[in-house]
Amino acid sequence: MNDENSPELPPRAEASSPPPENSGTPETPVNTFRQRRGEIRRPGRKKSISRQKSSPNPPRPVDPAGAGGAGQAPRSNQPYSESETRSFPPGRSGRPTQGGDGRPRFSRPGFSRPGFSRQEENRSGNRQERRPYASDRSQQPPGGPRIGRVGPNPFLWVAPGTEGSAPKTDVSASAGANPSETTRPPHEQRPRFQRPPNQNSQPRTFPNAGAGAGAGAGETRTPRGVTSWSEARPAGSKPPRRPAAPNGEQPTRYHAGTAPRRERPAPAGRPPQSQHAPDAGRRLHAPDISVLPPMQLLAPRTARELAFNVLEAHHAGNKHIGEVFDQAVDRTTLSPSDRRLAYELICGIVRRQSTLQALLMSLVHRQMETLERPLQTIIKIGLYQIFLCQGIPQHAAVHETVELAKRANLRWGGFVNGVLRSAIQLMTENILTAPSSKALPIGHHQYRELTTDLFPSPTLTPGSYIAAAFSFPHDLVERWVGQYGVEATIRMAFWFNQVTETALRVNLLKTDRETFRQKLFAADFVAEAGDLPETIRLLSTVRISTLPGFPEGEFSVQDLSAQHAARRLNPQPGEVVLDLCAAPGSKTCHMAELMQNQGEIIAADTHGGRIRQVYENAERLGLSIIRTITIGPRGENLPSMEFDKVLADVPCSNTGVLGKRPEARWKYSPAHLDELREMQATILRTAAGKVRIGGRILYSTCSIEPLENEEIVQQFLAATSEAGGPQFRLVEEQKFMPGSPADGAYQALIERVS
Repeated sequence: MNDENSPELPPRAEASSPPPENSGTPETPVNTFRQRRGEIRRPGRKKSISRQKSSPNPPRPVDPAGAGGAGQAPRSNQPYSESETRSFPPGRSGRPTQGGDGRPRFSRPGFSRPGFSRQEENRSGNRQERRPYASDRSQQPPGGPRIGRVGPNPFLWVAPGTEGSAPKTDVSASAGANPSETTRPPHEQRPRFQRPPNQNSQPRTFPNAGAGAGAGAGETRTPRGVTSWSEARPAGSKPPRRPAAPNGEQPTRYHAGTAPRRERPAPAGRPPQSQHAPDAGRRLHAPDISVLPPMQLLAPRTARELAFNVLEAHHAGNKHIGEVFDQAVDRTTLSPSDRRLAYELICGIVRRQSTLQALLMSLVHRQMETLERPLQTIIKIGLYQIFLCQGIPQHAAVHETVELAKRANLRWGGFVNGVLRSAIQLMTENILTAPSSKALPIGHHQYRELTTDLFPSPTLTPGSYIAAAFSFPHDLVERWVGQYGVEATIRMAFWFNQVTETALRVNLLKTDRETFRQKLFAADFVAEAGDLPETIRLLSTVRISTLPGFPEGEFSVQDLSAQHAARRLNPQPGEVVLDLCAAPGSKTCHMAELMQNQGEIIAADTHGGRIRQVYENAERLGLSIIRTITIGPRGENLPSMEFDKVLADVPCSNTGVLGKRPEARWKYSPAHLDELREMQATILRTAAGKVRIGGRILYSTCSIEPLENEEIVQQFLAATSEAGGPQFRLVEEQKFMPGSPADGAYQALIERVS
């Protein structure tokens, strides 16, 4: 607008007080805070006004008709230059009013917004940049505001598609309207965000934001009070209407989780379900982690996550640890060291679960039934690392276990962290050599002293102490204490709870022991010669399939006590041998190697799936005299011929190999032992009916229980001696005790004399 069209302003009155020292000269006026207050316009006026400034330092008179009241002196003597004017663009002006300081004020509509400073015009007539207050700068993205707020409501935002234009306000108010009032746009024009029909968790991006919203492309801004853009919908996109009910009735509305379920047709072969699930009508919650398949919960990235998956699969399916571990480790890309750590955690936690349970119950003041099983597994992984795993710092054990808990269930992290840090306070640095109620067995006949009495007294109830501290079934420990004494039972318990050496059997048909040892040394594996000509003791813990010579069939894995079985039976080349319980085939293949792969071996087993393992081992070792068959529980489908030698390696309680088969100790029960004894006696009678006169039977178990060993053999010999049938005699028997020097086992060589 032009200056001549602007009305003249009355001259300023003389100030009643001297000007401030920093008021400046007329050529360079100082814009002080009080003067800026007089220049700020209140919204509500719309007439364009520019005021002509008077000569330097003229007195400004008091306007009697001003809003500030007559006779009031101005609060500032800031001069206006005669050559300077204050102009406003069209549509942004108002008529002057008189303030309390006697200076005219000008109304400006639509610029009083919370969070932003009022606009001022500079002396050239242009609007200065609108800046947020310091308290709101942290809420703006870099580069200035991207989405501007409209009015005092913090939940109203500039909608997508309106970028580049300032928020609209009604400026058509009359001159007599209240200058503090502004007219908000109609509801249809106000931008408002609502909940969208689809709940996406990805934030929305507003590209090409215009200058009116703070120009910037690809910026993401979430409104205050809204957690994500999934909880907001731009104006104009209304939620879909619910279809009208028939006959003009109102549709039935249900609260969340209370709507009835739709009946779905039952799959083929299943009866239709007439009743809903018990929780129908309740609110839907996240699925319980304890009922999901463990392999779908975590894609193992660390050794502890792999251990968690295998342990959960073992608990869910009651499968062998070795089988589950082999299936799980093939799906990962973990390093060999991580695999070894995972396997040690798995076997150790299964072995010492009673000890870990006692620690857990002393640290968690809750009923164990209310603690989710996966959460208990995670805590036991941490407790095993802290108390029983060598070489892992405590802080590393706590951190890695807490990260595992967060990945399994985010709300478990803090709870697991608190339990493990309390466990650290329970442990001391003292090492004991004698058992006590505060002594935790850690291996190598040593105990870690605790700060509290965690176990029963070893002097008053030795069986209860060994069962809890060493983690064995109470009935089994009481049996051992009665048979072998307390000291021998503790020695066996230490042996079963430690990592033992791996014994290898060299295939003498392809190589010799010394050549194979040199091959292991070249691959940085430490090995020593064993008691038998084909035995090697491997002093390193390694995955067997990674050893040199495994694909070529140069060796097999077999414990030293088990290698004595084939040596004691001593099959010769050209003989016909029957193996009644062949799977997985270690003793079967050893007999074929001793026979120089000459003769015939019938490998029989009642499990068709396991008998395939015999065929696979024989094929890898290059043995061609082994023929596999599947038989019934009482020897059905066996050949009608007689055999020179019969091996009866019967199923047993595995009490001699509880260290290598950690889950076997928890399958022990007196009832299960009675079932095994009946099966063992049946297999021995079947073997006696298939051996020729002068032939021999080897009855073998990996148990140290007399009920499964000596008593079965004595009952068999007594039964055959009274009848008028074939006669048998005991040639020799040997019982291997755990740790002397290998695992426990029993072998009895029986010969048919008539």
